[in-house]
Amino acid sequence: MATRPDQLQAQRSSSQAVKTITAVAVGGSLTVLSGLIGLVLATPLLVVFGPVLVPAAVTIFLILAGFFICGGLGVTASFIFYWMFRYATGKHPIGADQLDRVREKIARASFIFYWMFRYATGKNPIGADQLNRAKEKIADAAKEMKDKAEQFGRQEAEEMKDKAEHFGQQVANEMKDKAEHLEEMKDKAENFGLQAAKEMKDKAENFGQQALQQIKGLRV
Repeated sequence: MATRPDQLQAQRSSSQAVKTITAVAVGGSLTVLSGLIGLVLATPLLVVFGPVLVPAAVTIFLILAGFFICGGLGVTASFIFYWMFRYATGKHPIGADQLDRVREKIARASFIFYWMFRYATGKNPIGADQLNRAKEKIADAAKEMKDKAEQFGRQEAEEMKDKAEHFGQQVANEMKDKAEHLEEMKDKAENFGLQAAKEMKDKAENFGQQALQQIKGLRV
């Protein structure tokens, strides 16, 4: 069960919340009401003095804008002149190194294009003679390499031809030797066949004669 001090504290909190809500509602209502009253009172003045106030406001805005723009441009110009002064006096302000590198690249590219233009138009700029001699040397070296390649190709072709002829001759000789050997083998085989046939014939005749003699002996 809640004690009496707790009940008093809860009642105080509730009353405080109600007071706060009431104050906010009343304050908001009064603010809106005062705004409406001010608008109602100021409307005739705006209608009457509008043709004067609007051009005046526009004029003041343009004057202030021009002032700020001029001030900004003046500050920018002052900073640029200060930067140029420091750069000209060799104090290396911020970005001086990057500017030097860009300037060197532009100068190098401009010189290269100018040199190429003079060389293309036949005005012989500095180094044109050395370049022409280098081109001639390269052309001579290319021609020499071409001649050497052709000579080497002819030599290789002749060597391959000689090797092919030599190999063909060797193969022909070997085939000829084998053919002669086969001819000898053929002759030997024929001689062996004739001898074998003769021996078989003689044996057959002897065997026949012996058989006839035996048959005659049996008849007697």
